[in-house]
Amino acid sequence: MKHIFFNEDLHVITLPYDVEKLSKIMRDVIAIYIACGIDTSKAWVFAQSHISTYAELTWLLNCVILIGWLNKMIYR
Repeated sequence: MKHIFFNEDLHVITLPYDVEKLSKIMRDVIAIYIACGIDTSKAWVFAQSHISTYAELTWLLNCVILIGWLNKMIYR
């Protein structure tokens, strides 16, 4: 079983941003993960925005999930 470490960056790209600065920050975060001792042979380390499946799954769920179901998930 592999562990998964990723940089959650999809929420960042919904606002205007500097591409070069964001790329550097993402590389730095991944480098910090590895510097902390994560063994890349036993773990996946990646940036969320580099995996198209996240955006595709979000789109599918937005098309299928009813607002009533979402409202039931909130504990009041």
